Amino acid sequence: MPTVSAENTESGLIAGLLSKGYARVHVDSVSGYRSGAIDVASSPKRVIPKDGGGPNGLYCFGIPTEGLSWSTASGVRPYADSVIITEADAIVRDALLGGG
Repeated sequence: MPTVSAENTESGLIAGLLSKGYARVHVDSVSGYRSGAIDVASSPKRVIPKDGGGPNGLYCFGIPTEGLSWSTASGVRPYADSVIITEADAIVRDALLGGG
């Protein structure tokens, strides 16, 4: 699987979010390592804007966060606590409760 890189994406949506400052690329605060992932809060996966400000009502999970979160493209299996389902559930709950 190729390396995820939000900075070099061909996705117009992700490129637009980055260029308008609605999102930023994750950079490790200690080492300065650029993971290539969209920077999101741990849970629910709220997108962190370029200025580092508070929630902007956007969520992102799955492949665009690979490098910050691991195994985001893992398949769903019965009776398993699949990461992708757990993250989706947290986002939906947050959105329905007005957190985003």
